Amino acid sequence: MFKFISYFSFVFTVILIGTTSCSHKQKIEPFRILAQEHNEKISVPDLNLSSQQIKELWQTQKDLTTKKLDQIGEISEDKINFKNTMLAIEASYNEAGNVIRKISFLMNTSPNETVRNAAKEQIEDFDKWEIQQSYREDLYKAVKVLSKKKLKLDREDQRLLDETLVDYKLLGLHLPKWKQNKLKELKEKLAKLELDFTNNIKNAEQILNLTKEQLKGVPQDYLDKWIQSNGLYKVDAKIFADYAPIMKFAEDPEIRKAVLTKRSQTAMDTNLELLQKIVAYRSEVATLLGFKTWAESKLVKKMAKNSKTVLEFLANLDKGLYPKLDGELKEIESKKREVLKDPKAKLNLWDVPFYFNLISKEKYNVDSEEVKKYFSLNESIEGMFNIYQKIFGVKFYEIEPPYKWTDDIQLFLVEDTQTKKPLGLFYLDLYPRKGKYGHFAQFTIIKGGRDLDGVDQRPTVALVCNFSKPTSSTPSLLSHSDLETLFHEFGHAMHSILSTANRPSLSGTSVPWDFVEAPSQMLENWTWDKNVLDTFARHYKDKSKKFPADLLERMEQVRKANTGQSYMFQLAIAEIDMKLHSLRKGQKVDALKLSNKIFERASGLPLIPGTASVARIGHLMGYDAGYYGYLWAESISEDMAEVFRNSKYGFLDEEVGMKLRNEIYAPGDSRDINESIEKFLGRKRSIKPFLKKLGLQE
Repeated sequence: MFKFISYFSFVFTVILIGTTSCSHKQKIEPFRILAQEHNEKISVPDLNLSSQQIKELWQTQKDLTTKKLDQIGEISEDKINFKNTMLAIEASYNEAGNVIRKISFLMNTSPNETVRNAAKEQIEDFDKWEIQQSYREDLYKAVKVLSKKKLKLDREDQRLLDETLVDYKLLGLHLPKWKQNKLKELKEKLAKLELDFTNNIKNAEQILNLTKEQLKGVPQDYLDKWIQSNGLYKVDAKIFADYAPIMKFAEDPEIRKAVLTKRSQTAMDTNLELLQKIVAYRSEVATLLGFKTWAESKLVKKMAKNSKTVLEFLANLDKGLYPKLDGELKEIESKKREVLKDPKAKLNLWDVPFYFNLISKEKYNVDSEEVKKYFSLNESIEGMFNIYQKIFGVKFYEIEPPYKWTDDIQLFLVEDTQTKKPLGLFYLDLYPRKGKYGHFAQFTIIKGGRDLDGVDQRPTVALVCNFSKPTSSTPSLLSHSDLETLFHEFGHAMHSILSTANRPSLSGTSVPWDFVEAPSQMLENWTWDKNVLDTFARHYKDKSKKFPADLLERMEQVRKANTGQSYMFQLAIAEIDMKLHSLRKGQKVDALKLSNKIFERASGLPLIPGTASVARIGHLMGYDAGYYGYLWAESISEDMAEVFRNSKYGFLDEEVGMKLRNEIYAPGDSRDINESIEKFLGRKRSIKPFLKKLGLQE
């Protein structure tokens, strides 16, 4: 019912980052005092916990929250009011949520396996507790009584009440007791299976030990990161920073095939069976709730509303992208035949990145390794900070972290430039390590919102990244795709921190999940703008060299030449997701056969036998019946980016930046998201900018 754990991915120190707003680390205490003067609270969670402390923390909070909910449930009907019932329920759940968010964060980031395992155990216990509490008849009855009273609520509070009633209906509180009990039983099973699925991916290691000869063609700076004392090079195919350079540069096709195979087998021994069970249980839950499918039940609170709308949206994109993919693959196969001097050579799946990279270098004169030299991690973060401070009217201060889960982290405070109010805190955790969440994401640790005493709790979030580590001779250098990811994930952090919504469950990124990516996806456009890049992009060996304008133009050509490949893969995941979750109760499907068939069509080439990429798609947990949202949101994000493109100062326009902050980031879900979008655009939405980006429309 209430949103506790934030897993945005779909994408995240030893180097200290200097910003124009701070030259040294500051203490948190003066900012705490300043926050109090504004009736606010900023909080740095204790993230240096032992396994025993984690257990005690949750068990204590569980007892406390249960007691508070019991007290709410005992209020007589005549004394029920909005504060002692609706706001008290939300505050109680949010307190529990802030504890479990912290524990979940440690499960995903702690370098200590014992701590991660202890965190997982407590999350499993939380899942059971949360399901039991969600089905409390006393609280449901109290909210129903409240809804029938003639209350004069402001817009946000009325939305909170209305949304809560919808949540209760989606839980099945209106159903007979036997159905509720069955739903609880199924949801407890689902919670355990979903957590196992996610952790199996996170804990998997797809290791290959390779020789220098086998890695011929791979640039030396990658080899320097992988070299072991025995002279072999250790790579983990699950980690994109290891996988991508081999696929692009390794000259030996058998090595590329081996790495792709290893990556495509991630967690398949465990997760294929789990996925079959999860899909079946979800279908059964949907039936009990009165929906035809799980997808229909999940779409009720999303912008798309129903699976028909989603499938039509995906089909329209597929109609344009599939022919484009076919043309791209023909060009890549032609390049392979040219290089091998074999007019009959067939293209394989593991050849595509390698030969497309050659096309990028030869046809478009874009060398991704040269591009990286302009984007050192240090300077990219500093540049990004300066841009976001400028357009959003904020200032960042680096803070000495009172608590750490590992040494290689940084903590920053965000302050409003005009009011001097502290707005929130964010961590940076930049490099991969064993047991860490393997992709890129913003994690919410403390949710923003007003408490029962009227104090505004400001958010604390973290960017969890997996950028390549620096070597003794070379700083950490970002590919352009890495740079896009950095701007994207930091956009989520800003969405959380700039929220002005009063109610935690409506604040920040708690928007419909087919919109939540849009504010961040839009900020990826900053990395394609020459004026923006000129503010920070410099060759790491020669700071006088700005990013070449003609190179950016050629990169844009490469991007359009690659949209068939990149977007068909996203379409494939969205289609797999929708088809698995559009099954009715009792319908049988082999998830592996279904997914491999869709992946093969989207690849345009045969898959490697004995692989199961669906087993490593963590978004099937959390983004279930919602993966289409990345593409749906991107269509909105490109439309919003047009406002900047058409403004006086382009993507550095402060007036438009503040409009974005006030109309999109600040409201969160405190009003209908369509209203927020149209207020920012000043018109109805259009898909044309997205189609133009894909190269499907001039």
